[in-house]
Amino acid sequence: MRKIAAQNLEKMFKAAEKDRIGLCIVSVYRSSDYPKNVYNNSLQKNGKEFTEKYVSKPNHSEVYI
Repeated sequence: MRKIAAQNLEKMFKAAEKDRIGLCIVSVYRSSDYPKNVYNNSLQKNGKEFTEKYVSKPNHSEVYI
């Protein structure tokens, strides 16, 4: 995790605690093949126009930036 992300996450947790809101981090590992499969499955199921509009291209979502 980038330092700035960790700092902001800590701020968010402190603010939530102040408001008596409990937060829980859940992390799921996804291989680099996962977004490829999502994109290709959408192409087959929904067509090119829909997929290009609504599905991130493999390795182009904010997760990979």
